[in-house]
Parts: sequence; C-alpha cells; structure tokens
Amino acid sequence: MPAQPGIRRAIAQQYHRYHELAGVALVAITAHFGYGVLNQSAIPPYVEASGWTAQIGGIYAAWLVAETIAKTPMGAIADAVGMRLVYVVASTVGAISAFLWTITHVLGVIFAIRVADGFASAGAWTVTVLAMGGTVRSGARTGAMGLFTVTYLFALAFAPLIGGYANDVTGSKLTSFYVASIFLAAAAVLALFLVPVRPHMEESSQPGDTTLRRSLFGEIWLGIKTFPDYIAIAFVAFFSFGTLIPIVKLFAMQVLLMTETQYGLLVLPVAGIAVIAAIFAGKISGALGKAHTVHTGIALSAAAMWFVPFIHIAWQFGVLAALIGIGFAIGMPSWLALVSDLSRPEVRGSVIGAVGTGQGVGVLLGVLLGGYLYSIKPITIFGLTIAAHYAQFWISAITLSVCFLLTVIFVREATSGHRI
Repeated sequence: MPAQPGIRRAIAQQYHRYHELAGVALVAITAHFGYGVLNQSAIPPYVEASGWTAQIGGIYAAWLVAETIAKTPMGAIADAVGMRLVYVVASTVGAISAFLWTITHVLGVIFAIRVADGFASAGAWTVTVLAMGGTVRSGARTGAMGLFTVTYLFALAFAPLIGGYANDVTGSKLTSFYVASIFLAAAAVLALFLVPVRPHMEESSQPGDTTLRRSLFGEIWLGIKTFPDYIAIAFVAFFSFGTLIPIVKLFAMQVLLMTETQYGLLVLPVAGIAVIAAIFAGKISGALGKAHTVHTGIALSAAAMWFVPFIHIAWQFGVLAALIGIGFAIGMPSWLALVSDLSRPEVRGSVIGAVGTGQGVGVLLGVLLGGYLYSIKPITIFGLTIAAHYAQFWISAITLSVCFLLTVIFVREATSGHRI
C-alpha cells in the first residue's frame, strides 16, 4: 500500500534536515582543516625559525583576543542577517590572512594578521555551532554536536600531518600556510551552497516569533547575563586547554625529540580514537543523560592530565593525549547541546556567542600563561621541582579538576522550558 501523504512528508522533512546537517558538516570539516593546519602546524615552527619563540604566547593571544571579542557579536549578527553571509565572509578573511603570512615577515604585521584571523574564526565557529544545532530537534542535538566534534577532531588528526609533511617535503616553513589558505577558501565557496541562511524555528513559542528581538548590544547582553554559570565553566575548561595550545608541538619537538612528520603521525591515532568516541557521544548521552555525560568527559580528561607531567616518552604522551581527547569528545557534544536546549532559536546565536566568549577569554589567558611557563627554567615550590616545559601541564590538570567540580554543581539536565 502506498505511503500516506503525512508519512511521505515526514520522511522528506527528515531527509531535508539531515541532508542539510551533512552539508554544514562538510563546510565545517573543510574550515577546520584550514585552521588546524594554520594554528597547529604552520605557526609554531615558523615562529621558532624566525626567532620569535619568546613571542609565541602573544602571537596566539592576539588571535584569541580578537576571537573572544568577536564571538558574541558574530552570533548576534548571524541572528540578524543570516548565517550564510557571516560564514562566507569569515572564511574568505581567514583564507586571505593565512596567505598573508607568506609575504610579510615583520612581527608587528604578523600580530595584525592574527587579529584578522581571530575575527574570522569567531564567525566560523559561532555559525557552525548555530547551524548544526539548528538543523535538528532537541532530542537529536547531542548527535549533531557530536558530528561537529567529529569534524573538528578529524581535522585535528590529519592537519598536523598534512602541514608538517608539506613543510618537510618542500623544505620550507611557508608551505603549510598555502595549504591552510586553500582549505579556508574552499570552505567559503562551499558555504555559499551548503550553509542555511537561518536555523529552523520550530521550537519557538510562535513561528517567526520576534518578541525576543533586541538591538545588537541588547542581544549580546541577553546572552551574557542569562548564562553566567555556563560562561564560567567554559572559561575554566578552555583556560586549561589554552595553556597547551602554543607549546604542544614545540614540546614534542624539543622535549620528546620528534620531527614535524613524526608529531603528525602521533596526533593521527590520538585524534582518530577521539573521533570514534565522538561518534558514540550521542548514544552515551542517551544512556547517561547530557549532564552526566559532561561530568564524565571532564573527569576523564582531568584524570589523564594529572599523569602527563610524569612522562618523558612519546608513546606515553600519545596514550594520555588519547584519554584526554576521549573525555573532550564525549563531553563537548552534550555541553553544546545543553547550551542550545536552554535558549530559544531566536536568540540562540547570541547565547552560543556569549558562552563562546567565556571560552575565548579562558583560552586567551591560558595561552599567555602557557607560553610564559614554557620559557622559564625549572622552578621549585614547597620542595617540589617542576622541570622546564612541564609547568603548564600541572596548571592544566589543576584547572580541569576545578572545572569538573563546577560542572557537578551547575550542569543539570535541561527541562522542557528555555532560560530565555
């Protein structure tokens, strides 16, 4: 018997939604490859070869300051003018910025380029989370955010290998910048066709409800004041990871004595394991609940981080990094899903941007501290000597543990209503 019109309509609607989600995921993974090659592979060895190692924390901080400032406004702008335009412009700016690294070698100009990078990545990150969460209903949102995490981790797995191999083969520290620029330009082109203009509004109290519409700055403040607990948690968690961003590759090359290609080969299975964990994040969330999944992920990452300061061998570092990655891959999708669940679609961009701002401030301060700690000599505290290049791992372990306590206190399952 032929399918009823209502059934056919429902099937068509589901196909359209998941087809749209897959399109956004393709754009996201392309952009993540670009930013992964740029930030994880291209910049650290180039900065070291240029004699700017002491400034590496500041170089990353310039990017993070701009990204932090821009995330909340980018979310509000995407609410107002549409996601597609924001993403296309952001990715185009990112592609140009990556290319500019190859034609200027003045430190002051590099800082200016990093600011442009920050604005671009703020727009891309905010719109990606908003778009992927907005293509599905609440019940499927953890799975959608799991897919977002997969795109990030998949790029994380291959970006260092791609960029490092390109540099090693060509004998130039500039080649990976060209690679990053190509990926970001491709993301801009794909976004023209695959990023929707607006998220679906089926969760609004009324279709097209605009009662919560405010001025740009009103929406920014709305997101900040409604989610101070989630913003605080984002700050602490990403402060912890921020202390490691500028120095992980340098640590592998200088302390573990790895080449760029060897580092890429180490990251590949580590990120691959995290990708597998992210794929199952939706099922884990369904079994434990979103809040308990967040608690579990943070606890695993914190526990593994406590062991990192005691290792001096590459494979041990890889095992612990894999455990930290699994915790991140399990917890992050449920975290993003909870943030989306707690906000109405009309202002979701502002909310995601506000939480992203807390995340960005944490990363920024973490990068500054991590870069500083990496450059200091061994220090002794209460009779305990901390070896050079290991202090930032102790700080990361402590702050991740604090983050776990905060999630236990503040992160609860979302109710049927929204905060705003």
